[in-house]
Amino acid sequence: MTGTCRRLARSAGCAALALFVAQAAAQWQPTRIVRLIVPYPPGNIADVQARMVGERLAARLRQPVVIDNRPGATGQIGIEAAARAAPDGHTLVIGQTGTFAVAPHTRKLPYDVIGDFVPVAQLSSNALVLFANAGIAASSLPELLRLSRMKPGALRFGSNGEGGLPHLAMELLRIRTGIDWLHVPYKGTSQLEADLVAGHIDVGFGSYGGLLPQVEAGRLRMLASTGARRGIETPDLPTFIEGGVPDFEVGGWFGVFAPAKTPSAAIEALNAAINSALQEPELQQKIRQTGATLEPGSPDEFAAVFLSSYRLWRGVVKSIGLPMQ
Repeated sequence: MTGTCRRLARSAGCAALALFVAQAAAQWQPTRIVRLIVPYPPGNIADVQARMVGERLAARLRQPVVIDNRPGATGQIGIEAAARAAPDGHTLVIGQTGTFAVAPHTRKLPYDVIGDFVPVAQLSSNALVLFANAGIAASSLPELLRLSRMKPGALRFGSNGEGGLPHLAMELLRIRTGIDWLHVPYKGTSQLEADLVAGHIDVGFGSYGGLLPQVEAGRLRMLASTGARRGIETPDLPTFIEGGVPDFEVGGWFGVFAPAKTPSAAIEALNAAINSALQEPELQQKIRQTGATLEPGSPDEFAAVFLSSYRLWRGVVKSIGLPMQ
């Protein structure tokens, strides 16, 4: 399957998609419980999306789907367990940009994300939003960039840690625009968000849902989104591309992977079942409420997204000389 599934998922061709699901299921069916490993604790956004999809997969696969939370070591424990599992279609793992596209270039991992896994299906994409404290003299991205060039090194950019996606997105922005911001790394997002609201830092990337109350209260401004297009929940928020930074699409993604050497028939059947689940209006609404955009598509399309982000962040890490941890 190539781009057919994505086009069907975004059109009225639900009957054709249902037929494809039935055909794929006829070729391969799990014979026991399917384990979906989530390398994070319950309540994490990856866990939330996994549970939403897992609930609907059971009926389509005709076997129970168990969510197996394996947190620890920034996702490495759960991902390694999946890499070592039997490649028979009965073990899957939730992956995302940080663990599969960034971490291989910043950490020594006990697995190879390319050699030990095969992409099954993308679930969603998550654009980063650039927030600014309401006290700075910039109400749009072009104004912020002009201010940055007038006062090099004066603006303070906060991230949730060196080597994380927000930090690397800022470094990529520096490469693409020549801006000079002072990087202030934090150990997580809570203190970062508090300091951004208080004005101890000036700008930072965050999620739309998490900081929306501060925007509505007038303490923060949303300046731009890193998505390829404006979000459904943020139709008035321009993208970086619209703001004058071409080729700046750096949002995150969530998707499902299987151990390498999993039979292609199993990959196709699992992909079809996941895409079918993503058609349900209730699931679509719930996932969009997290600030994510649904991204149904074929295994090849997800592989292209994964490899593109893998190469992008490899280049950024190399460019800034970030040492391997």
